[in-house]
Amino acid sequence: MITLFIGTSAFAAPNDAPYKSINALKKAYQQSNQITWSKYASYQKASLVKAGMTTELFYTLDGDFIGSSKTFAYDKLPKNALNQMAVKYAYPEFELVKFIEFVNADNE
Repeated sequence: MITLFIGTSAFAAPNDAPYKSINALKKAYQQSNQITWSKYASYQKASLVKAGMTTELFYTLDGDFIGSSKTFAYDKLPKNALNQMAVKYAYPEFELVKFIEFVNADNE
């Protein structure tokens, strides 16, 4: 679904981040060189850049995976998707600013 919207010593997890989410993240993103954690009232988020693409991973406060989002450049979208959005969200009424792909824990 498309929505309009690195392992080194720099890994900084909050002191109260659940162990299982930290370990899962380190294992999945060994090539990332910067991971930033943020904690909110009902979830926590790890943000990282890998291969020039910003990825955010969302976890419950208990460390269970919720889903992930990736932000990517306009020119990386498939041509068919660009054409459909240009028809449905015509400029100047709509301006495409950011593209975010969100995948939940069920890979949907």
